[in-house]
Amino acid sequence: MAGRSRPSDEYLGQSLMVTVQIKGDEQAKQMYEAVHKRAIEGTPFFKRAALRMHRDVMEHFARETGPDGTWAGYSPSYLLAIKRGKAKRGHVGKKLQDTGTLRSSIQMQVLRNNARLWTKINYAQAHQEGDPSRKIPARPFMWMSDAVRSELMREYRAFVADGTI
Repeated sequence: MAGRSRPSDEYLGQSLMVTVQIKGDEQAKQMYEAVHKRAIEGTPFFKRAALRMHRDVMEHFARETGPDGTWAGYSPSYLLAIKRGKAKRGHVGKKLQDTGTLRSSIQMQVLRNNARLWTKINYAQAHQEGDPSRKIPARPFMWMSDAVRSELMREYRAFVADGTI
């Protein structure tokens, strides 16, 4: 850098903030500002990330898997209800998908600096985390696989560095 940079440190609660100023090198300053703008205004990246995260969650339904492996099996009483043809709303053979309501309720939101998935279905949390009082085992569906997390981190770094998606 042509000019001097002088870092200053400030404690903000539990975190440390380091401030660096670029002076005298217009090209470096413009490059920094472009990178900073992409990091702050990441909408193009986050649109892609939301779609990839959504596809990942749909794959969890298709494979019936959580971060720790295959979802828990059916309870003996539910298996008996299936056998007798008395399962709730007609059993389709896929866990958490008898009606498709939960799977189709997963929504995406993209803001300028983040993406998120959510559902408003009132029983989603019971299936995600489990509910021992109702004998519902945890069958987590709303999670991001390590492969997708790594893929998105690589893509985000490239986006911030040079704007490629």
